[in-house]
Amino acid sequence: VDDPFVKKMVDRLGRAIASEDIRNIMDVEDEIDKAFGREMGKLTSIIEMKDRELEAKDQALEAKDQALEAKDQALEAERQKAVELQKELEELKRQMRK
Repeated sequence: VDDPFVKKMVDRLGRAIASEDIRNIMDVEDEIDKAFGREMGKLTSIIEMKDRELEAKDQALEAKDQALEAKDQALEAERQKAVELQKELEELKRQMRK
């Protein structure tokens, strides 16, 4: 290795690995990292599952909203028809009075 900084770091790591105390600390740190990674993986899975559940609920609500909108339109059409029939009835009543 030509780079003095890299050579110095390699030497320091070599000395650290030679020390049993430092190796034990490094092993503990590795175990903590692994445990943290596992827990983060679990949390990520839970979050993804909840996101899928929310998406499904959003889709169901959207479908219900569309169904309600269709019913509202049908009711409005029926109301318009009733208004027209009421006008026709009033016109027939006027014609009968003449």
